[in-house]
Amino acid sequence: MKRKFARYIPLLLLILMLASTACRKSLTPAQHDELHRLRAEGLKYLNTAKVDEAIAVGSTLLDSTKFSQSASNYHAAIYGRIILGQAYYMADSIEKAYTYLHEAETLCLEHKNDSALASVYNGLGLYASNVENDYTRGLSYLFKGIDAAKRAHNERLHSILLSNVSSLYAFNNDPNGIHYAMECYHHGKNTKDPFLQYIGAVSTAMALILTQDYEGAQKFVSEAETLLHSNEINDYSALSYTYGLLHERMGNTKEALYYYTEALKVAPIFRDVRAHIALADIYRAAGNPAKAESLLRQALKISSNGHNRKFRHEILKNLARCLESRGKNAESEVMLKAVMREDSLLQAKTTQEIVDHLKLKYDIERTEKEIARQNNELRYNSTVIYFMTWISALVMVGALSCYVLYRRKSKLYTSIVRQASEAAKMEESLRLTIKRLESDRNISSDAAPQISTTVTQIASVSDSSTPKESLASSATMESADTSVVKDPGFTSNSSSAADTPDYPDFLHAQFEALMEDRNVYTDNTISKEKVAKMLCTNRTYISKLVNHVYRMTFTEFINSLRIKEAIRRLSDSTDDTPLKIMSEQLGYNSMTTFYSKFKDETGMTPASFRQKAKSLDLARTKSPIEQL
Repeated sequence: MKRKFARYIPLLLLILMLASTACRKSLTPAQHDELHRLRAEGLKYLNTAKVDEAIAVGSTLLDSTKFSQSASNYHAAIYGRIILGQAYYMADSIEKAYTYLHEAETLCLEHKNDSALASVYNGLGLYASNVENDYTRGLSYLFKGIDAAKRAHNERLHSILLSNVSSLYAFNNDPNGIHYAMECYHHGKNTKDPFLQYIGAVSTAMALILTQDYEGAQKFVSEAETLLHSNEINDYSALSYTYGLLHERMGNTKEALYYYTEALKVAPIFRDVRAHIALADIYRAAGNPAKAESLLRQALKISSNGHNRKFRHEILKNLARCLESRGKNAESEVMLKAVMREDSLLQAKTTQEIVDHLKLKYDIERTEKEIARQNNELRYNSTVIYFMTWISALVMVGALSCYVLYRRKSKLYTSIVRQASEAAKMEESLRLTIKRLESDRNISSDAAPQISTTVTQIASVSDSSTPKESLASSATMESADTSVVKDPGFTSNSSSAADTPDYPDFLHAQFEALMEDRNVYTDNTISKEKVAKMLCTNRTYISKLVNHVYRMTFTEFINSLRIKEAIRRLSDSTDDTPLKIMSEQLGYNSMTTFYSKFKDETGMTPASFRQKAKSLDLARTKSPIEQL
């Protein structure tokens, strides 16, 4: 009997193994796609400051009805808590943010998810430094995140953590974090990751400002500005503050005031409270304590709500001095008492001693952890092979979806570039045709002297070294201007009285002839007054002409000519002029204005337009066999 039963033992063991495998349900492909979609959507909402939408996505990930049937539902639980923690932090719900981040930390440690753990430690590090004003603890979390990112081979997150470590050093006026920022910058440049390159450049610039290397800082902050505009990175406040600090340290108070003000134009949750403090100092030094007090109260409100609590002590001290200068002694004493309470909460041990201790501890433990990581990696690789087939299939599905989306977007951009390029070429061709036809017909004897005078003025303005010299060269014609303006005989021959323009008949032709010269509309000092002097008339006639003929203001008309010129140049594959230089050549005083106006007209950034135009030109030059 025992022998007969023994025959069925292998069969029973096989049945038990199959039952165990069936109980260990993993995410289905549909659940995995849904998880990936929700996670990406939540991070997108966080990057665009849509807090309510991010909270909704995080709550959905924690919904037990969606992923509870899976033994791997801890992925949803982890990322749901990470998204909720960051969203509540942005919404100033500090206690909820702290709770969700620590719950995510517990789950990551339990399931040994180092990639998610690195992200959690990054959030906890920023929380500890900005909310709890605990510099030491913030650094400790960031270093833990660096170790976790190394274990997970997540080089991108590792670089982000390095940049945040450098930022914490800069917050404490310590330039020694520059090598962390440079490592992040070079990794972004080598991997062609514009976001990593951007945050590395900004952090490096801040460190160089602290070392008084203003020339090097200018180089990095200029590169950061180009990356921000070219890749639509949402960090304008921090970039503007860095520019403002650079100009302030260089003694350019006017430029510093402009950039500090620019830093305050973003949403409150993205404002850099340091810009408020710096602006208040400038206004207080300029004898405007009322404006300084207003800025400091705004900064105190932002700091009190949870963000940038590190600067609360400095804000209170400055506000107390400001109130005292305005004669508000009672309120100033209240602020000073608050400062004393803040001082009593500071730890007795100096920051430098703590940082030195952390550096030493980190360097010693790093080697030990690296050895342990390699041992864990050997055990980890034995389990990775089991899941490679499923992961490869999922990656293929994701890649196919991304490819379809990319193709749709590429077709749309191709259509925009093709239409704009063809329109620019057609307009250039029409200009040449009109010039040829006009040269064939006789010009009236009355218009000829006027056109000759106009051409002479244009040449004198173009050749003059300064705008003042060009205006001086036209000063001799003021008497003629007055006669033209006041002559009531200059009216249009239009049959409709309602459409009769209130400017001389020949002025339209002279104006169009003048605007054929690219040197005129690309002049960054161009104005109605300047054009009026070139044409020996006044600004009122110029304004009425542009409004009547082109149905737009003078500024809009000049911008339309510049954008058409930009489209023509960007469509030329032989024109490799850097965008910053091109914006200056087109007459724009800032690259930001150029990007904004170009995108308003075409729906694309200049960088995207040039790249797509080059790809179209390359496709045209290929032979039919190469195209196949």
